[in-house]
Amino acid sequence: MLPKRDLELTRIPIDDLDQVLEIERLCFSQPWTLDNFLAEFERPYAVILGLYQDRRLTAQCFSWLLPPEGYLLSLAVRPDLQGRGLARRLLESWLTLCRRADVVSMRLEASAVNVPALRLYRSLGFRRTGLRRRYYADGTDAVLMTLDLEPGPPARP
Repeated sequence: MLPKRDLELTRIPIDDLDQVLEIERLCFSQPWTLDNFLAEFERPYAVILGLYQDRRLTAQCFSWLLPPEGYLLSLAVRPDLQGRGLARRLLESWLTLCRRADVVSMRLEASAVNVPALRLYRSLGFRRTGLRRRYYADGTDAVLMTLDLEPGPPARP
């Protein structure tokens, strides 16, 4: 695990879109397109978080906050840094934001063959709520997962 002091959690600026695309291409066989990401940067309800180390984007999380629900759209960690707790750290930060925004139900879908991701989501309390057969272009199923949240402390002014 990378020391927390070496990582900066922040909103990803659109200027770092080249790094976002690089991580996406490294992590997914069917990556999002430039247009997909540009659309997310335009959505007022999109939450786009990143973990940086020395100004290098190491992990990214794209989500929507639409209280009372939140949706995890994409989560990726540079392959050379996977297994070090970065995805968990991003997700825990995202869940904190959700609680502060009065989100009570979180939803996501994950590839049925992405065992590490499914294990991580289950460890954070997500439960399987459905299955979309052959959802992805390669014919892989998508597992639908939900997490019910307790409200958190109010946002600080």
